[in-house]
Amino acid sequence: MGMSEDRRDSGADLTQGEETRTASQPSGGRTPVNDAAWANAPAISEIPGRYEEVREHARGGIGRVLIVRDTYLGREIALKELLPAQSSLAETATPASNIPSDPSTSRRFLREAKVTGQLEHPAIVPVYELGRREDGTPYYTMKFVHGRTLKRAIADAGALQDRLKLLSHFLDLCQALAYAHSRGVIHRDIKPSNVLIGEFGETVVVDWGLAKLKGEADDDATPSGRGRSPVAKPADDGDLTQEGEYLGTPSYMPPEQALGDIEQIDERSDVYGLGTVLYELLTGRRPHVGSDAAEILMRVIHDAPTPVQDIEAAAPAELVAICSRAMSKRPEERYRSARELADEVQRFLTGGLVQAHAYTLGDLVMRFVRRHKAAVVTSALGVVAFLVVAVVSYVNILQARNREREQRVAAEEANRGLVWENYAGTLGIAAQRIEDRAFPRARELLYAAPPEHRHWEWGRTLREAQPALAVIAVGKTPDFPDGSLHRTVLSPDGRYLLTDRPGFCTKSVFDLETETTVAYTDAYCGWRECTGFMPDGKSVHFGTSADTVSVFDWTSGELEPRFQTPGAALRAFVISGTPPVAIGLSINKRERRCEIVLWDIDTGEETRRIDMGWGDHFAAGPLDAALGSYGARLKPSPIQLLGLADGNRLLVYATDRLSAMDLETEEIKSTAPRLGPAALSAGSPVGACLTQDGHLTVWDTRTGALVSRSPEPIWQIRDLAISGDGRYVAAASDTLWRLYDAQTGALVREHHGCVDIRDLAFSPNDACVMVGSDSEIHFWGVAEERDVTLVPVVDEQGKATGVRTPDLISGGGRPFAYNHRKDRLATTNTKGALHLWSAPEFKRLRSWRAHEAPIREIAFNFDDTLVATASSDVTAKVWDVATGACTLTVSVAPRLGVMSVAFSPDGQRLAVGTGEGIGDQSGKNDGRMVDLATGEVLFLFAEGDEPVNELAFTPDGRWLLAGTGGGGAAGGLVQVLDAATGRECLGEVEGVGVPWYFEFTADSRYALISGGAWEPILWDLREQREVWRLERAEALQVALHPSGERFALMHVNNRVSIHALSDGRELMIMDQGCWPATFSLDGRDFICPKSIHINADHSLMQIRHTDDWTVVEEADAHRAGMAAVRSLMELD
Repeated sequence: MGMSEDRRDSGADLTQGEETRTASQPSGGRTPVNDAAWANAPAISEIPGRYEEVREHARGGIGRVLIVRDTYLGREIALKELLPAQSSLAETATPASNIPSDPSTSRRFLREAKVTGQLEHPAIVPVYELGRREDGTPYYTMKFVHGRTLKRAIADAGALQDRLKLLSHFLDLCQALAYAHSRGVIHRDIKPSNVLIGEFGETVVVDWGLAKLKGEADDDATPSGRGRSPVAKPADDGDLTQEGEYLGTPSYMPPEQALGDIEQIDERSDVYGLGTVLYELLTGRRPHVGSDAAEILMRVIHDAPTPVQDIEAAAPAELVAICSRAMSKRPEERYRSARELADEVQRFLTGGLVQAHAYTLGDLVMRFVRRHKAAVVTSALGVVAFLVVAVVSYVNILQARNREREQRVAAEEANRGLVWENYAGTLGIAAQRIEDRAFPRARELLYAAPPEHRHWEWGRTLREAQPALAVIAVGKTPDFPDGSLHRTVLSPDGRYLLTDRPGFCTKSVFDLETETTVAYTDAYCGWRECTGFMPDGKSVHFGTSADTVSVFDWTSGELEPRFQTPGAALRAFVISGTPPVAIGLSINKRERRCEIVLWDIDTGEETRRIDMGWGDHFAAGPLDAALGSYGARLKPSPIQLLGLADGNRLLVYATDRLSAMDLETEEIKSTAPRLGPAALSAGSPVGACLTQDGHLTVWDTRTGALVSRSPEPIWQIRDLAISGDGRYVAAASDTLWRLYDAQTGALVREHHGCVDIRDLAFSPNDACVMVGSDSEIHFWGVAEERDVTLVPVVDEQGKATGVRTPDLISGGGRPFAYNHRKDRLATTNTKGALHLWSAPEFKRLRSWRAHEAPIREIAFNFDDTLVATASSDVTAKVWDVATGACTLTVSVAPRLGVMSVAFSPDGQRLAVGTGEGIGDQSGKNDGRMVDLATGEVLFLFAEGDEPVNELAFTPDGRWLLAGTGGGGAAGGLVQVLDAATGRECLGEVEGVGVPWYFEFTADSRYALISGGAWEPILWDLREQREVWRLERAEALQVALHPSGERFALMHVNNRVSIHALSDGRELMIMDQGCWPATFSLDGRDFICPKSIHINADHSLMQIRHTDDWTVVEEADAHRAGMAAVRSLMELD
């Protein structure tokens, strides 16, 4: 990047982030660190003596620019180098290690040099050389431009006519960016201080430190694909490149960049930056200013800049139109490329028609006269005739162009409408599939939805379609082969899954930590009851023939036939006890013999055989009660060897009885008839099964005593599992599984989301439940939850607790308010106390007594430094958020109370609404506009018999909405007033009930209104008309999404629904959401107090305030879910 003389002290030419690091990393000294990017970079070593330093031109926190003399070519050039940090080892460090300690900084420096060097254009400074200095410091050299920045030139010009002389340099800037875009390079930091004007009129674009090549991974992105958060800085830093989480310069960055959504940054983002440069050229000031970077970013996202002609009335209308289109908040409404913008500016400079501007007939006539003045003077009549023809032609061309543009816009709108209809329809169908329990189909539909429309309601619906933490889908998960699952077993350490697919005769071992199949074998697939892990967790056992269970060591690939019953079918197999023993149930139909066989697990040597005789189905014998008859009630019911209890008692379940056999005496004790299956806890002396009447029973394996019994029967159970600590029993049917309290028999909760369930297992630490089905394996969290009527909060000492909603939020009017950054919530109770909380974690920051009577309404000012309260104690007060000090008190007549308050966007006025004098003819209720600096009442508005219940300014400060009255659903009125005078009523919204909430779109076009009628209304402020009304919605509160595309309703029955703003249609609905609620500033989270969840000993277990929708691809969802599973199971 070339340097100019007036950039010497600003540091603005340094790489992104240097301005923000000055305090933390002073110049001088070195920090030797290895960095792969520079170690492998094609950089040459500096030739000693070639560059003689003339002077230091500019310096930042991590780099500096030197003016050096190239002794070989005899010229002055600029040399930019990184400043290594302080270290006494610098002088002895090797060249490869003298690279800045932050790898991202060095990579960005290398990228800047390479990107700038690849762009060969007259308006882009040439790079001469990339190398390392003698001490290893990275550097590159470039042309030194003598001149000044465009920012300095604008400041020096003063008047508009002088600034317009710089328009040719702006055109050069546009063309340079158009060239860069053609090479796939996005600048991402366009501003006047990054444009140099040379002494001989040349224009040079510099500082490509934030440039990005399309299609390449972005080093500046976080793992989620977003930027990093801004650092609050003085107001002057609005013109400095911010490092932090948001890349670029706040005053000049587009909204998508200000939101940190760097994946959405493209050529149109640079077009917005060009628009801000044109704005400053026309007005002499930046489009957005503020007290710090965070405030500027908020204005970029939500506010429109002051119109150009309000600042510079003489600005050419065509240039104003070009600027306005380039700076549209919606990328699709901007010029599609810098080339289109350059063509528009070129048309203006050459007298052509600018497409962005709508010309009147008078405009066209005057343009023609100016361009053909000689012809007019020479022959007036001829000119008039010619003028008429030409004007008609112009008008026809203009009308045709306008028709074409309108048709194109209409087609684009229609296409967007179709895409939106497709999205909304997909949500509706997916919701129906969820209701029908067709969860895989619901997920398929959601992942097929248009990605650009996937938002909060999409993520919430996806969570309902996949309520489990993670799902491994057969044939869809990488490295997990296809085929129906016959059996799924979890290893003793919880890391591996053993699956068997009988149709393929294969067994696979899947590693949950690496998500890869580590081994498989296509050996014969025997009885599913013979499949499991060996105690070492590194080998598995399964049936390889009717009479053999083999052991497969996947580390060596060896398959060993180890446990055998020659001539008899090995019908069931288990490894149990301490030390572990292999136990099998052998049935020989020909010899009519049933035996229990014990083996040494290491050698496979048979250690004992117990002849059990023959049952009714075979012959009389001691196992008669245990075996019974097949197929009486359950279809071929499995025979289960449950394992050893107390070391020497073998528990067996067969058909309909549960039996215990003492291995020493061979005595068998059987229970009353039971329904299968049954289960034992791996770490506690409890077992579980069903009674004949379908009730789940838990019993003590040592005594046989009943521990608990479920209150209701649960039929058609396919599998049971008991947690290792004996606290829970999981029971699965075909499409759902339930979690029971093993000590009380009570149902804790039930989960849908699976189809054809076959296996259940608790993780070794009892934190997860694995649910195996025919085609999927689900993982669920186990943490017990129950709802209570408390709101989760964290007190000033950081202790998590819960409070009753009336103690947190109570009183008439609107007893709470979120600030504009959505990171603070103010609430009140009936005693006049004001509580300040952080959001979304709801940690109480401070509380104080604000009024002697209940507070009716709370409001933050637009920069979130002040909060106002309205009280029935006849006062409104303004408080400093940082200190809690009262800065202003507004008193009204004793007969009145203060009903509502609102700050103006410019922070200079406070609107105060009075009430409680309904029908009192001795005086009127009113609204009053108060000067915040002096407390003086500037004027009155909305005077009448009805109380002024709600007030709000539109974001642009043009209109003031005043809600008055109430008295039933049919009552209530909202007046749209001129905010400057309060006198002119521009529109009236009727049938609101008592007005409660006003929300506005960022462009101040629409107002979302709700009140005591419980029917939200969308009002068009530009046309002053009702767009739609949601009848019988029963909505307590509305919350508008920052995108302006959707909104949330908090209903009276503690439900939350998400709707489309365009037509009010419902997109999704969920339970357990209560007011107050709002969307986060970036719109990714929905902040909503929810019923607190506590466990049996009343300690806090889990709080969930937000629902993140950022996972939009199936692969991302799978990775996130599996990471959560590994964390719960402590595998990471």
